[in-house]
Amino acid sequence: MKSTDPWTNFKRIEKFPHKIGLSLSGGAARGAYQMGFWRALQESGISDNVKIITGASVGGINAALMLQNDWEQSKKLWVEAEPQDGFDHLREKPEEGVFGLLKDGIKNGGIRIDGLKKMLREYLDEVKIRHSPIDLGFVVYNLSQRKGEAWFKDQVPNGQLTEYIIAGASLPVFQRHQIGENKYIDGGVYKIMPIEMAFERYDLDLLIGLDVAEASKFMPLLWRSKWRFGDRLMYLRPSQSLPSPINFSRKAREIQLDLGYRDGARVCERLMKLAR
Repeated sequence: MKSTDPWTNFKRIEKFPHKIGLSLSGGAARGAYQMGFWRALQESGISDNVKIITGASVGGINAALMLQNDWEQSKKLWVEAEPQDGFDHLREKPEEGVFGLLKDGIKNGGIRIDGLKKMLREYLDEVKIRHSPIDLGFVVYNLSQRKGEAWFKDQVPNGQLTEYIIAGASLPVFQRHQIGENKYIDGGVYKIMPIEMAFERYDLDLLIGLDVAEASKFMPLLWRSKWRFGDRLMYLRPSQSLPSPINFSRKAREIQLDLGYRDGARVCERLMKLAR
């Protein structure tokens, strides 16, 4: 695996950034990397300077977990949960594996993830998220109205925050998630990483963009943002290749949590030197 220094992904920082944002891409199982990076931010104390976290798809789930500031709760999803806990067909017929998921999707108009939805409704605490001093933004794609939507937590109706986060993480191969009269799919269809949302609300000194999506390796989707925000955007990809985004095995998640932590620690070390 080719190793790269994440620090070379942005040009320069001359002083410690006191107003920091975080933007998280989609990437399915690769979201574990983002949580490892956040763990490093927490341990260094730099997370105290984070004003807003935005996310697409699994990045939206992770953003909500980060606002809860409860690592033990995050571990239930990213360390302890097994694939069969989230995918209904794997729980019913584990011997069929990935091919069984394909059959499930064809038969039911999308892969059933009622197990994942149940976990998210249990692990995400709307009250904690809303009362967090950190702002939250995420994206969804409204399939019924054929348009992308960007939501901040204070814009979501009370009691519906988790449902919208689930909607924004419903991959196109999953069953559509319905809220009211509208059906939704993955927000990554609209924006792979909602960078602009963070700058829309805050005059940030620095936005750290964590991109674990496979598509953006081949498509320069974020060049415009890099040009627009310049040195205030630290665009990072993992320093080493990650397992497949559909590899939800515990081993793959552990690898990504560890790499995210190590990459995050390197960035935090450099930033903390500027604070001295």
